[in-house]
Amino acid sequence: MPELREQVVVAAPVEQVYRVVADVDAYPQFLPGVRAVRRQGDLVEMTVQVGPLELTWTHRAEFEENRAIRLRLVQGPFRRLDGCWTFTPAPEGTLATYHTIWELDLPIPGAGLVVSQALKANLQRTIRAFAERIQAQAAGEAPPQA
Repeated sequence: MPELREQVVVAAPVEQVYRVVADVDAYPQFLPGVRAVRRQGDLVEMTVQVGPLELTWTHRAEFEENRAIRLRLVQGPFRRLDGCWTFTPAPEGTLATYHTIWELDLPIPGAGLVVSQALKANLQRTIRAFAERIQAQAAGEAPPQA
């Protein structure tokens, strides 16, 4: 099963980094491609533009304050799309790590490679967007918009 992992050290305390990542309702304001988020309790439905496609899926989210956010796919166009954010104090601030395991529900030859490359590029943009938003907030600036 394909996996992706990205990390970034953000010059901000764990509490602030966690707060920004856990604020899923704000994602459409600053995350590239996120068109809509709807949260009901521990269910988070997200609509994302991926190239010409608009994909919607729902995760069950478990929020462990200032430590982790675990995501398990409930429904969507994937057979599996599970992920986990972890937040660890580091000398320079906070080490934020995102790890995901996914499996497509499309029997198209070569689709896995294309999706893997798209997910990796999107994850790198997402990590940068989170870091920029956190740094702007720490500096007292207006957060960047998507």
